[in-house]
Amino acid sequence: MDRWRRNVYILMVTSFVAASGMSVIMPFLPLYVEQLGVADPKAISMWTAIAYSANFFGAAIFSPIWGSLADRFGRKLMMLRSGFGMTIIIFLMGTVHSVQALAGLRLLNGVIAGFIAASTAFVASNTPRAHVGYALGLIQGASVAGNIMGPLYGGVMVHFLPVHYVFFATSAGLLIASTGVLLFVVEEFERPVAVAVAVAVAAPRPEGRPVPHRGKTVSRLFGRGLSDLLRQPVFLGLLLATGMAQFAQSTVEPIVTLFVGTLKTPPEYLTIMVGLAFSAAGFSTFIAAPILGKYGDRHGSKRVLQLALAGAAALYLPQGLVQTSWQLLWVRLGLGAFIGGIMPSLQAIISRLTPGTKRATAFGLNQSAVYVGNFTGPLVGGLVSGWLGYRAVFFLASVVLFCDLLWATRVAPEPRMGPAASASGIVAAGAEAACAGTEAAATSNEGQA
Repeated sequence: MDRWRRNVYILMVTSFVAASGMSVIMPFLPLYVEQLGVADPKAISMWTAIAYSANFFGAAIFSPIWGSLADRFGRKLMMLRSGFGMTIIIFLMGTVHSVQALAGLRLLNGVIAGFIAASTAFVASNTPRAHVGYALGLIQGASVAGNIMGPLYGGVMVHFLPVHYVFFATSAGLLIASTGVLLFVVEEFERPVAVAVAVAVAAPRPEGRPVPHRGKTVSRLFGRGLSDLLRQPVFLGLLLATGMAQFAQSTVEPIVTLFVGTLKTPPEYLTIMVGLAFSAAGFSTFIAAPILGKYGDRHGSKRVLQLALAGAAALYLPQGLVQTSWQLLWVRLGLGAFIGGIMPSLQAIISRLTPGTKRATAFGLNQSAVYVGNFTGPLVGGLVSGWLGYRAVFFLASVVLFCDLLWATRVAPEPRMGPAASASGIVAAGAEAACAGTEAAATSNEGQA
């Protein structure tokens, strides 16, 4: 078997384990917060939102730093750093005795996170160009499958075992995944030319020779693409659309568990229904995304984006009106079909508007917008649920998505039709971006992306 194929198959399994491990924890944070001594329902909502958001706050700040280090020292090292680091931190989460310690560990977990992102960058850089789209599709598919399955078996686990055992099981899964990367994944990595130039610039110069302005040189090496993109109003508008969409979705996620508990749900089946409620949207997203991608091939990604935002805005409303957990489950199943079209369509539009040499930078900024939404959404959702109740959070999400629909309709141009314009083709476009960024800054191996 070719080395690149073996790497991809191993990372596909480890990405599934990592994604499912992280998604196992999310639905049961409120139950764990309550077990840590928080009794007041409003305080439970607030501390759940803080613990939920802390992870994304740390990730939003440190993700660009880890990405820069990965370019300098290799993606495998970043996978090992993240995997073994999260193994320790998540294990410690299961041993804490205060909600403050839990929130602090969640923040630290976000600081060192990035296993799947590093896996994606590794595959893009160590796979022959002709197979990059296929390879990244396997990694992303494994991640989606892990996000779907995590809450399901997490619900079953919590049904039979105390909540803190979920953290121990997640830690064990990450340990296995990280060990697999250490033993079986082989990286072909050369020091990027850009780093070599930066080191040369920083080195002492012989007497009599002028020393280049270091800040200006580093800016030329790393900052030109960033500044060019941030000067484009259309691109900034798309970043805002991304942040609004992610904000709306993340306002709801931390309170779903508590909301299910207020519905007509038998106590003995509460954790299982929570797992189903989380997984329902992910399952329909997984099914609907390629269908919406094909529709985007024919009619344009902007039309898919409008349809997805409108449908999601409409289906958040009835979630705030349901009376039983089964009603919530069916509505979330329908919601996921529209959620599956939002981010891929935004990314497809960005990929069409951005030159290949700057596309990786564009996707990096787009990911930062996602993190900002993931951080601010739960905080606002926690405040709203504390003041107005859980149902008001669903109404808030609907209003934000409707505003996002109006904004996206205004700022998003209709891209030219073609392979890069489709939502289903975004993986290949992202691979092309990664390859372009690597070629601009490094000496690439023959036949490697």
